Amino acid sequence: IFFRLDTIMTALGTGCDGWVSSDLHSASEAAGSPEELQQVYKQWSVTYEREMLANDLHSYKSVTHAALDALDGTTGDLRVMDAGCGTGLLGQFFKSQYASNGQSGTVRLTGVDLSPEMLEVAAQKKCYDELQVVNLQAALPFEAASFDLIISAGVFLPGHCGPEILPGLLALLKDHGTAVTTIRKSFYTELEGEFHKHLALSGCKLQGLTLMPYYGAIEAYVMILKKL
Repeated sequence: IFFRLDTIMTALGTGCDGWVSSDLHSASEAAGSPEELQQVYKQWSVTYEREMLANDLHSYKSVTHAALDALDGTTGDLRVMDAGCGTGLLGQFFKSQYASNGQSGTVRLTGVDLSPEMLEVAAQKKCYDELQVVNLQAALPFEAASFDLIISAGVFLPGHCGPEILPGLLALLKDHGTAVTTIRKSFYTELEGEFHKHLALSGCKLQGLTLMPYYGAIEAYVMILKKL
C-alpha cells in the first residue's frame, strides 16, 4: 500500500483533542481505513512505547484502576481480552496489578491488535497467553461469551474504531462480565448518541463514565460496562 504520511497529517494537524506528540501520532488519528492505520503503526512500532512513556501516557493505568475497582470481590480465574493491545503496556500493567491487589485466581490474557509489528513488541513482555492480529471492525475470531473481562485503551478515537464495533466486541463477554475502555473526550461528545445506541444493542449496562488521565494533558472517558 502506498502510504502518504504528509497527506494524512494535513488532514488532522493537531489531533482530535488539540495536541499530538509526533507526526505519527497525528497520522494515526487521521487514518481513513484499517489498512492506512496498519501502515502508520508499522512505522510507529519502533518508537511508540518510548514516545508514550516520555509524554506521560496514563491510559493503561486509568483502565487498570477502573477495572480492578469493578472486579472488587471477584474470585476465581479470569479470561481477559486486551482489545487493541498495541505494545502490551495495558496488559502487562493490569496483570501485575491484579496479582498484587490480592485477587485470587489466575489471569489468562489474550491480546489482539491490528498491527503485527506492535504485537511483536507486546510478545517480548511475556505477559500474554495468546496474541492475535485482529481487525476489531471485522468479524472477531472468538466464540461468543468467551471472556470474563475486556479491557481496552486507545481504541475509540478518530482513525481507529467507532461505537459500531461495540455489539460485536461485547458479544464476547460472558454473562455478568465486565468491559472497561477509554473513549477520547471529543470523540464521545461528538458521537454520544451513537455510543448509547450501540450499547443498547449489546446487552450491556453502563455502570460508569468518568474523565480520567489519558496522555499528556489529554483526558479521556473511561467507560465501565456490565453484561446483563
